Amino acid sequence: MSRRFLPSALLALFLIFVASTTQRPTPPAAPPCTEAWFQHIEQHYASSADAEGHGPDFGDPSWFSAIEKQLHLPNSSGSTQGQRCQLLDAALRRHIVFRHPLLGVVTW
Repeated sequence: MSRRFLPSALLALFLIFVASTTQRPTPPAAPPCTEAWFQHIEQHYASSADAEGHGPDFGDPSWFSAIEKQLHLPNSSGSTQGQRCQLLDAALRRHIVFRHPLLGVVTW
């Protein structure tokens, strides 16, 4: 293998690894603000839990702030819980989100 080919081969292997381990979650099918909706976001998009597995209750203002921050979405802290659910649900349907176990979350 020539030295010129090695960087290209390593880049190709890295891209294959990233592509094969990256997930693109689908928006929740459950209505916003339901237990199933919150669970879907926690399982497929971002977790509000800390290193010990503790986190805010679903629907708590700090829950929304944690999820919005991880998904790189604007903070909607001036809105009611119902409005925040609608805003987050709309953002999940409007944006493309990729989730990688090592690289984190990328939102377009």
